[in-house]
Amino acid sequence: MSTNNSNSHDEYSIYIETVQAPIIGKLFEALNANVGSINIWFTPQHLTSISTDASQSCECLLRLEKSNFETWYVENTFMVGINVPILFKLIKDSIKAKNTLTMYVRKNDQKFYVRVNNENSCDCSGVPLLQLNPPDIHIPNIEYQTMVSLPSHSFLQYCKTCGSTGTELIRISANNELQQFTIESIGVSNPASKQITLSGARDTNLIFRSNKNSIFSGIFTLRLCHNIAKSCVMSEHVHIYMENNHPIVFQFDCGNLGSLKFFLYSKDEDVL
Repeated sequence: MSTNNSNSHDEYSIYIETVQAPIIGKLFEALNANVGSINIWFTPQHLTSISTDASQSCECLLRLEKSNFETWYVENTFMVGINVPILFKLIKDSIKAKNTLTMYVRKNDQKFYVRVNNENSCDCSGVPLLQLNPPDIHIPNIEYQTMVSLPSHSFLQYCKTCGSTGTELIRISANNELQQFTIESIGVSNPASKQITLSGARDTNLIFRSNKNSIFSGIFTLRLCHNIAKSCVMSEHVHIYMENNHPIVFQFDCGNLGSLKFFLYSKDEDVL
């Protein structure tokens, strides 16, 4: 349920409220692991953010919908530039076990505030608004042929396992016909420890979302995959979309508020 009573929010450019405070806290934790300063566009209908990591190899798309918030007031489209690490540092302790969270910007003010409330306390944190140039990012609009879902904490553990081999690159591959999903360490000397293969026929934690007989294979930077996998704090499952010659997509659900997607570009085979 969402409300939009402009009479009670005349002093604000943005005033948004949700009872899903832990989800917002985990969202900022996931963003903190991947991006620095970002632009967030608030409109009367939704919130979106398109950003990239420092290496510009990983792009991030956040979208939350008005209909899933208890209160949503945005007078006009409004862009907020914020430093994610600073904001997360301010709210990470107060976000736990709280009931209601409010995000707002007052008119003619230059701060973005997050207020967390429960019956016994009211913690409010604010960060200065930043003037950031919009990133030059193009999110591909294609139909992905290969889609799998698996527990997000398992994906994080697989990345850690590959990292223990000393590799900097991993190969992610999927075979729809065989219902197999593989994460393989690249350039390691011990063959016994370099490959993790999951089979949809045997592992109920792996779900293939496409029946088309497509095959995907790509080489990626392990550090970036590991950072993305830290978003497991936010979502029970990670949904992975794969298509050759296009970025791989990792999608994490933000409760029922929306989703956070990471677009990661593959490395050329000649790096091996």
